[in-house]
Amino acid sequence: MLKTAATAGAGAALAAGVVVGGLEVFGPGEPAPQSAKSIALVQGGVAKGAPLPPGTSVVRRSLQFDAAARRSPGVSTVTLPCPPGLRVADLLSRRGASVSYARETIVGWSRTARVAVTPLPGTAATQVSILCKAPDARGSIVAGSPLRAPGAAGTRILRVRVARSELFERPGGAAVGSVRFGQPVQTLGRATQSGWRRVRTDTGATGWVRAHALGKP
Repeated sequence: MLKTAATAGAGAALAAGVVVGGLEVFGPGEPAPQSAKSIALVQGGVAKGAPLPPGTSVVRRSLQFDAAARRSPGVSTVTLPCPPGLRVADLLSRRGASVSYARETIVGWSRTARVAVTPLPGTAATQVSILCKAPDARGSIVAGSPLRAPGAAGTRILRVRVARSELFERPGGAAVGSVRFGQPVQTLGRATQSGWRRVRTDTGATGWVRAHALGKP
């Protein structure tokens, strides 16, 4: 495990009374510091203490809250960079705080996660952890991604080229999900609706997206 010195000011926007600790990085083959469930992991997860799979790492920081911060929790934003070659794959479970990605963090694309942390009242300390993973040849961080491009007419792998786009059950129909910047998708047959493409995402979801949202890898 690699652990850096505490750097409260580096990449952090902290509420009053909050101290952020150094960065801890657990690499492939090292014992997982906590149990983790994620679609980025083979068999959906890894148990605490089990070796982290090849091409993955867990990165975490600790936060401590003084008495005033425990009485009136504020929002702090901390930065967790992935090791070289890895991308942000998942935000791992935590205790004592509500956490979410900052808007600029894109799962599967970002090399650094910015995470907003709000401690629950009375919480004295917590840890923020992310899973990082090397994307496969198609750019997916999903374990066992179903994307295939067998060469059939109209079938190929493209990337999402907008920040976010809805995935529709049919052109102009109800939204059934969404796709995000950099996410690989497989086109399914030739375009049959002007301005639309039917796709399968790397998570296995299928639907229609607007053609302008897609581009070459």
